[in-house]
Amino acid sequence: MSRFRRWMGLGAVAGALFASPLAAFAGARHPLAYTGGLWQGFLTVAGMVGVITAVLAGSAAGLLAGIAAGHSLVAALAVGAVVAIAALAALMRHQHLAWKKVISTPEFPGEEVISK
Repeated sequence: MSRFRRWMGLGAVAGALFASPLAAFAGARHPLAYTGGLWQGFLTVAGMVGVITAVLAGSAAGLLAGIAAGHSLVAALAVGAVVAIAALAALMRHQHLAWKKVISTPEFPGEEVISK
């Protein structure tokens, strides 16, 4: 590694460049779990499964509503959309609350958790 640093011409600066970003948090855990925005939840496996589940729930509810309303397309689309959006909101809220719980819970006894 020292040959590589000399070859790159880094010298004394190499320690700061190659240091761990968590070195300042020695003795405390920095939350490395989900810290993104609202749309970040859709990019996870759980988010994608949530979208698929919500679409399936909405289509099933729309199909039942369409049959119950005498084969009305408007009723089927309206009920399906409402159920899909409600299911997606509930699943994303559950996922977000699970992430918040993981971030705020220390991994080891006596460990300090640094919150953002």
